Amino acid sequence: MAFCHRVFSRQSALPTLSELLLALRRRGHALELADHTAVTALSESFWTRVQLRAAPQEAAFVVERLQHEVGTAAALAEELADFRDDVAELAPSDGREVVGNLLEETRAVVRVAFPAEGLGPKGEEAVEALCDVLIEQGDGLVQRDGAGFFDEDGDEVLALG
Repeated sequence: MAFCHRVFSRQSALPTLSELLLALRRRGHALELADHTAVTALSESFWTRVQLRAAPQEAAFVVERLQHEVGTAAALAEELADFRDDVAELAPSDGREVVGNLLEETRAVVRVAFPAEGLGPKGEEAVEALCDVLIEQGDGLVQRDGAGFFDEDGDEVLALG
């Protein structure tokens, strides 16, 4: 699987794609749909997958929403099981307890898959802003591949890697 960031949310009521793009625009990130078939997803409450681009010269990244209500329950269960296993292997700690509780309470995961060629500076900033918006609205944490779990302030909660 591609390098990813994931937002684990305790809330199942995540923003619509239009609301998410508007929140990012307000933070200075005017993202565009890289996959024009996703235009219909703009008004849907339960969007599942979209490709976004931060700048015309930068590669697109994929944003997937894993949630029972959107028909991706199996993928959500698999994602949660993988992380429960990873966390269970770690020595007991406050961070392990926080993340373990989060995994039990997670109602949705938004996974941002980076393109193989990586992202440019605008794309990286946009992904961070996207994760921030989702953490704030979803009462959760972001997980960064190769690093661990982080809170809304960017502070490490639990190292994985």
